[in-house]
Amino acid sequence: MRTAYQIQVELFYTHSHPRMEPKMPVFAIRRIVGPMSQEDVDAAVFRANLCALEYPGLKWQRSYWDVERGEIRCYYEARSANDIEEHSHRSAVPCDEVVEVSVLAPEAYADGPGIAAIHA
Repeated sequence: MRTAYQIQVELFYTHSHPRMEPKMPVFAIRRIVGPMSQEDVDAAVFRANLCALEYPGLKWQRSYWDVERGEIRCYYEARSANDIEEHSHRSAVPCDEVVEVSVLAPEAYADGPGIAAIHA
């Protein structure tokens, strides 16, 4: 749950930076996938994108694939961690850890010192 301070920061930031919109919470997802080929990753992304349509507000921001460790770190906007977990289950994609995170956006520094952390 967001605090009154976090809401004020979002409102100030959105007003001060009109190109930024308030967003849903952002979640970091750790997926232990083991060895995968590019084709395996492509198939998982395809399934995840199709299933995402069933979850209002779910938006994939980006992922990082650590081939050597067999892990993928994904960042999604979503209404809840439960939506992330259900989406992963339905799309047959591992979901080993889900954590709500705060976004550090380069845009916050574009005009010099300012709000560095934006709770999305």
